[in-house]
Amino acid sequence: MLNGPSLFRLLAKFSRRSRTQSKFRRCRPAALHSIEAVEQRVLLSATQVVDINGKASGSSVDSLVTVGNTVFFAANDGVNGTELWKSDGTAAGTVLVKDIYAGIGSSFPQKLANVNGTLYFSAYLPATGWEVWKSDGTANGTVMVADVSVGTGSSFPEMFTNVNGTVYFSANDGVHGDELWATDGSAAGTRLVKDLVSGSSFGWPDAFTPVGNLLFFRGYDDNSQLRVWRSDGTTAGTFPIQAGSNAVPDQFVALNGTLYYRDFDLTNGFRLWKTDGTDAGTGIVTLTMHDPQEICVVGSTLYFNAYGSSLDRELWKSDGTDAGTVQVKDLAPGNASGWPHDLTNVNGALYFRANSDELWKSDGTAAGTVLLKDIIPGTSIGSYSNWTSVAGKLAFVVYDGTPGGKLWVSDGTSEGTMIADDGVQFGYLPQDLAALKDQVLFAGTLTTSGTELFRIPLNSVPTDLKLSSTTVVENRPIGTVVGTLSAVDPDLNDTFTYSFGTGTGAADNALFTILGNQLRTKAVFDYETKSSYFLRLRVVDQLGHAFAKSVTIRVLNGNDAPVVTGFGGSVTYVENASSVTVLPAATVTDPDSPNFAGGKVTISLTSNADDRDLLAFANQGNAAGQIGVSGATLKYGGVAFGSFTGGVGTAPLVVTFNGNAKPANVQALLRRLVFSTKGDAPATLTRSIRLTLEDGDGGTTTTATRAIQVIAVNDPPVIGAFNGTVAYASGTTAKQIDPDATIQDVDSPNFAGGTLTVTLQGTSLGSDRLSILGQGTGTGKISLLGSAVQYEGFAIGGWTGGTGGTPLVITFNGNATTTAVQALLRRLAFDSTTAAGSVRTVQLLLTDGDGGDGGVVAKTISIV
Repeated sequence: MLNGPSLFRLLAKFSRRSRTQSKFRRCRPAALHSIEAVEQRVLLSATQVVDINGKASGSSVDSLVTVGNTVFFAANDGVNGTELWKSDGTAAGTVLVKDIYAGIGSSFPQKLANVNGTLYFSAYLPATGWEVWKSDGTANGTVMVADVSVGTGSSFPEMFTNVNGTVYFSANDGVHGDELWATDGSAAGTRLVKDLVSGSSFGWPDAFTPVGNLLFFRGYDDNSQLRVWRSDGTTAGTFPIQAGSNAVPDQFVALNGTLYYRDFDLTNGFRLWKTDGTDAGTGIVTLTMHDPQEICVVGSTLYFNAYGSSLDRELWKSDGTDAGTVQVKDLAPGNASGWPHDLTNVNGALYFRANSDELWKSDGTAAGTVLLKDIIPGTSIGSYSNWTSVAGKLAFVVYDGTPGGKLWVSDGTSEGTMIADDGVQFGYLPQDLAALKDQVLFAGTLTTSGTELFRIPLNSVPTDLKLSSTTVVENRPIGTVVGTLSAVDPDLNDTFTYSFGTGTGAADNALFTILGNQLRTKAVFDYETKSSYFLRLRVVDQLGHAFAKSVTIRVLNGNDAPVVTGFGGSVTYVENASSVTVLPAATVTDPDSPNFAGGKVTISLTSNADDRDLLAFANQGNAAGQIGVSGATLKYGGVAFGSFTGGVGTAPLVVTFNGNAKPANVQALLRRLVFSTKGDAPATLTRSIRLTLEDGDGGTTTTATRAIQVIAVNDPPVIGAFNGTVAYASGTTAKQIDPDATIQDVDSPNFAGGTLTVTLQGTSLGSDRLSILGQGTGTGKISLLGSAVQYEGFAIGGWTGGTGGTPLVITFNGNATTTAVQALLRRLAFDSTTAAGSVRTVQLLLTDGDGGDGGVVAKTISIV
C-alpha cells in the first residue's frame, strides 16, 4: 500500500505533469487500424461493453490506449484492485490481463503508451514502487522491465516514446532526479541516457518528439534554463540546442525531418521556430505572424492559430518556409478573432472549433475551410474534450450544459455530424476515448453502474449492392461491360472494393471478371445455348465491412453473326493462265438473318498484293442458280441482289447487298470469286486473301483467310524487226544483215547458257560467210577477241562456225544481257564472192538459257 511520503511524491509528480501537459497540447494525428469484418449493427448507439465491477461504484475505467486491435486500460473489478485490463470491444474479449499486485491491492497502471506495438506503462508494487512495465496482452508477457529506483522507491516513469527500437522515457532513479532514460525492453538494457541537471536536481524532460533517428525534447540544463534538447541515445549525443532563446519552447511537432516548435525571445516575442538538431539549422521560420499555438501536422503542412498583422487570432498554415506561411482564412472577419483550437488531423483533413465553439473543417484553402455544425447554437460556449480520430471520423465530447454532456461524431459533412450517444444519459462526461477498429471505446459513468467501459460503432456495414445492368447481349466479345457496381452504405465517405463471393448463387463466377467497379464478361455467350448465369457479388468498405448478394445475369437474344466456311489452305494461279477460282467450296449460313439487306462482303488482298492483281466474279449467266455479272451489278438467277466496286490491284473488292441477297445467293457468289494477275513475269510472292461478311443486322463473321500461290512461267525471248530483204553486192566487204533488229525477254535478266544460231538456207556456196563485225570496246560496242565475243570489253560468250554453209553459233555466259545480245544481233554480217542474181535466206534461233526460245525468224539476202 502507499505510505505517506510515497503518496506525496506521486501526487507531486502527476500534478507537475498535468500542469505541463495542459500547456503543451499536441494536435491529434489520424489513427489507422486494420479492420476485420463485423456484423451489421445500428450506427451511433452507445452500449456498455461489460460491467466489470458489478456494483454502482463502478470499476473506475481509466487510461484507455489502443495497441493494434486491443484497447488496454486500468480498472478495478472489486476483487483484484485497480489492475491492467484489455478489451477487443466485446464482453467476452474484455478481461483482466494480469493481477500485478496480487489480491485486493492495486498496482494502479498509469501512463499507458503504445510503443511500436508494445504496451509500456507505469505500475506500483510495494517492493518496487512505481516502475517501468510492459505487456503483450498476456499475463506471462506482462512484466516489469526494470526497477529504475532500486528498492521501494518509485521512479515514476512516463513519456514512453520509440525511436528506431529504443524506448525513451523520463524517470527518477532516486540519485539523479527526473532525467532522460532509455530501454530495449530488458532490465540489462535499461539505462540513464543523460543527467540533464547534474546531481540530484531534476532535468524534467518532457515533450518527447521523434524526428528521424533523433529524439527531441525539452528540459532544464545546469543553468536552470528550459531548453530544446536532442538525443541520439548516447550521453555525448544528448545536448541542448544553443541557438535561439529557448525561453519557453513548446508545441513540438515533427515534419519532413525537422522539429517545429513555438519559442520566445525579447526581440521577436513568440514565433514559429524550427531545428534540424544543429545550431546552424535552428531559427525562426517567419515573422509574418506571431504566437502560433496548437501546431498540428496534416500531410506536409503545419496548421496552427496565430496573430497576423491585424492582431486577430485566426487559422494559419506553413510549409516550413517564410513564403509558405500564410493565413488560411479569416474565420471572424474584421477585428474579431476566430480562435481556432483543438486542431485535429482526421484522415488527412483538419478539424477544429472556432467562433463560439462551432465545428469547422479545412483542406488548407479558404474555400475549403467550412463550418460543419454549430454544435451549441447561438453565442453560448461549451466545453470540448477527447478529440479522437476513429475509422476516418472525428469523435469528441461536448459539455453543452446537459448532465453528462454528449459524445459527438463527424464524418466531415454537416449531415454526418451528430450526437453519438443520445440514447444514454451519462452522469459525467465520457472520458479517455480510444479508437478500436471502426468503433470508439471510452469510460462512461452511469448512476447504476459507476464508471465502466462503453463502445460506439462509427461505421456501418454496407446495406446493399447494386448493379446498373443485369443483362448482356449474346455474341459480345470478351471484356464487354455488363454493368457498374455501387454500394448502398449509410457512411457517405466510405470507399469500396468489389469482388466475387462464394457459396449460394456463385455457380458462374468464373465466366465473369470485375475491373474496378465494372462487371465484365470473360466468355462469349450464346442465347440459344444458355440464357441465364448466376453470380454472387461482394462489396467491402475500407474498414473490412462486407455485404454479399446473389444476382442473375440474363443473356439477351441478339443477332447471330453469319458463318463462312471453305477457307484455309491455298489455291494456285499460273502466269498467263485463265483466272483461278478462289473459294470453290465456300458455304454461307446465318441462323437469324433471312437476307443480307444493307450488309456487305469485303474481300481484300492483305499481303504481297500487286498492282496487276485482279479479284472478280466469274459470269455464268442468268439461269436458275447461276451468278450473272453485268457491269457492276450482280445477279442470281437473273435477279439483282447487289453491286460491287474495287478488286483491282490493292483496292478491296466490296459487294453491297440488297434484300434479295439470301445466304444461298451469297454462297453462290463466293464460289465464283476468281483471281488473276495481268501480264508477264508476275510477282511470285504468296498473296493472302481476307474475307469479312456483314449480314446487315449487326453481325459480322470472324475474318476468313486463304493463300494464293502465283507461279511464273518462263517467257521466251522475242526477236523483232528482223524481216524483209537486204541487198548485198557480190565480192564486197561484209554487210550488216539487220542493224535495227531488237530483242526482248521479260523474265530473263541474262542469257547464261543460251545460244544464238544463225543459218543460211537455200543454195549456199563455199564463199558464203556469216560473221560478227567488231566495233571496239567502248560503250555499247561489240568486239571480238579470238573466239570470244565481247560487249563493252567484257566477254558475253564464244562463237563457232559461219563459213561454207556452217551455222554461226554464239553460246552466252552470265554477262549476256538483253542489251548486249541485241547489240550483237545488230553486228551480224554476210559476205560472198558468188555471182550476182542469187538469193540467200538467213534464219535466227535464240534461246534464253531458261528453257525458252522465240522460234525461228528469217530475212532474205539478195546478191546483186
